[in-house]
Amino acid sequence: MFMVWWSGLFLWSMLSDRVRKTEVRAIRAETLAHEAGSSSPERVDRAPARADLDDEVCLQEARSTSYCQVRDIAYIQAAGDYTEIHLGNGEVAMVNEPLRHWELRLPDSFSRIHRSTLINLEHCEKLVHADGAWRVRLRGCPELLTASRRLAQALKTKIAERKGGLGT
Repeated sequence: MFMVWWSGLFLWSMLSDRVRKTEVRAIRAETLAHEAGSSSPERVDRAPARADLDDEVCLQEARSTSYCQVRDIAYIQAAGDYTEIHLGNGEVAMVNEPLRHWELRLPDSFSRIHRSTLINLEHCEKLVHADGAWRVRLRGCPELLTASRRLAQALKTKIAERKGGLGT
């Protein structure tokens, strides 16, 4: 009798976990539909909308929430599961979002220069080749950011198109 009761409890537990996961998915779809202004969760595009340079983004840190304009972000650096948002005025915000989230949300003026770094090309002052590596100088940023060899050529092309030939 105990074995039948135990197996029934086990099956009920598995079934309730599945139901809970299905409910969570449905709630997420409804939330996405609401945020997108759609009445139907089936018609919601899962990809987040890209922001414009004039849009504000929410920087939700562990103990505070702040907002900044997209154009004020100088660069974003991965820090494990978090990202460090470096603003042009020197402020840094640690946000619980992966780098991929920002790469999908931010406009084309942001470019990945390394697997762990996204830069705002609007803040780019100089691209230099030193000590066998490409480095980027950003306005208001004291250190040079390293670009990977794989992404350096695409970065040079984007900068040349955007700025009309920045010093290399």
